[in-house]
Amino acid sequence: MSEDICKKASELYQQNPDLYLQYTETEDKEYNRLVLRKITRLQLELGIHSNKVMQLNYDKMKLLEQELSDKRKTKSSNKWIFATFNFNTENQNIDSAMKFKDKLLSKKSMEEYAYCYEQRGDTLEQVGKGLHMHFLINRKDKKPSEWTRELWSAFKNYTGFKEEDWNNPKYRMCCFVPESWAKEKIQYMSGLKWDDNKKIKCEMDVVMRAKYGLELIYKKNLSI
Repeated sequence: MSEDICKKASELYQQNPDLYLQYTETEDKEYNRLVLRKITRLQLELGIHSNKVMQLNYDKMKLLEQELSDKRKTKSSNKWIFATFNFNTENQNIDSAMKFKDKLLSKKSMEEYAYCYEQRGDTLEQVGKGLHMHFLINRKDKKPSEWTRELWSAFKNYTGFKEEDWNNPKYRMCCFVPESWAKEKIQYMSGLKWDDNKKIKCEMDVVMRAKYGLELIYKKNLSI
């Protein structure tokens, strides 16, 4: 790496450590692909290359990339998970959301968290439409990939969704955020919305919570 690139990388790290991690992770993935292509070329020249060998090489590369990504994210400042789960299909209702919540909270890794129920209806006739839940979870030292599996195991059992739905933002959104963002998310979950268009929906949230006997927000061992 040249002196100029090192200097730019150092400046980027000082300005935004998390962005630096994303940048270096991208660079490492590109390097891994270059190495994979070289290995494949050498195997072809030696006459030992096959589709099976290529798949083994690729699988090993992906495994190393995941381990490296987990290692960096574990050390990063993004210690909090902010996740939104939607229960907005015809066969889902408040019972589906509650069963999902119970399954998720039963996991040992759920030590510090907050969650709430919201909806997207903006009239009394539409109360409950677009039912969804927000979760804020301290991931502690658990790897992001392990948390993804934890969330998915609860999600699939109590929503009826298929695995391909997991990455569909229509049903689920999940991100790892620093504590500064986590504090803002707590305010958001507590009803402090800056978007005027959401204020009427917040009023309908109150109606929905009264109907089902729900609290504004639920917290456990929250340190922020």
